[in-house]
Amino acid sequence: MLYNLKKRIEKKLLEKRSKWQLNISSKIDKTFFKEKPTFQTKIKTKKINYFVCFWGDKYLDMVRNILIPSLNQTNNVKLLNKLGYDQTFYIYCPYSKENFFESNHVKLINESVDIQVTQFERNLGERFGKFTLRNNLIDFIDKSIKSNAIASVLTADMIIGDQSLSNMVKIIDNHDICLATIHPRVNYTVFYEYFSKFFNDENNILTNQFLVKKSIENLHKSWSCFLNDDNNLPLGNHILKISDKIYQARSSRINVAFSRYKKSDIKFYQRVDNFNWIDRLWPRKLILENRYRFVSDSDLYFFSELTKEDTLPIMKEKKWLKSNLSGGTTRTLNYSINDILNAYWRT
Repeated sequence: MLYNLKKRIEKKLLEKRSKWQLNISSKIDKTFFKEKPTFQTKIKTKKINYFVCFWGDKYLDMVRNILIPSLNQTNNVKLLNKLGYDQTFYIYCPYSKENFFESNHVKLINESVDIQVTQFERNLGERFGKFTLRNNLIDFIDKSIKSNAIASVLTADMIIGDQSLSNMVKIIDNHDICLATIHPRVNYTVFYEYFSKFFNDENNILTNQFLVKKSIENLHKSWSCFLNDDNNLPLGNHILKISDKIYQARSSRINVAFSRYKKSDIKFYQRVDNFNWIDRLWPRKLILENRYRFVSDSDLYFFSELTKEDTLPIMKEKKWLKSNLSGGTTRTLNYSINDILNAYWRT
């Protein structure tokens, strides 16, 4: 009898504690995440905006010789142009528009995409550089909201497979959602030398499957140390070969590739100090607003990030990783959700 009484009291206390936790969490989320989730825009848009911000001659070369020709493939911006989409590429950098048009790749993509260049000062310290990235991103978000555009945030060191853009636009088209996807880091030197020559032949098409194959062969050390690891670590970069042609990949920090921005997204970035919150705290906002969607199949969308071989250290030993989850003491909801999302890369 006494045992049953203790159980009833314990149950009652837990019920009150659970309701208290739910009410507190709800108040926090309602205060900071006021957007109501919607799934349909009022008007189906035919506008797409692309963003890139960078400085340094190395990145200028990558934009002109790798990023832009990969965007300008048959089933990327060219197909979207034929389908009637009005596309604008907003480039924020220390270089003039004339610098870009020295490249034939830029002249060719300009047939499908309007190029807008915003210049800023050349000499930026690392800390101020991230602040500049953030300011320019806010300007881009504002432009995208005003033009009711589908928006894609690119980086200067990206290479994208053919048909990736058109596939993502079909998915997001008239939905108020954001699309996230996992990508690998690859060795800069090998990729730049190979693909800068590859894109000089206009007949070459970089399929997603071929890009996956080359990426697996040339993984940066921050990713290669987790290739074929079967310990199922709950952190960071994880790639497992599950068949001759399919790899399973997972990452705690996932890139949001395509977005439908809202005014609250501008307010979010106005409250943070730099661009890097784009794959840290901003995805949590999208999840709580039911705007976060994950694209898992590389045949739909795939890109790789060229990374200098000495830029990032090899991840710490696996024993350390098991007790130190990604995000550390500031780990948020999005890390936990990303850790259970698997991408499937097909070669």
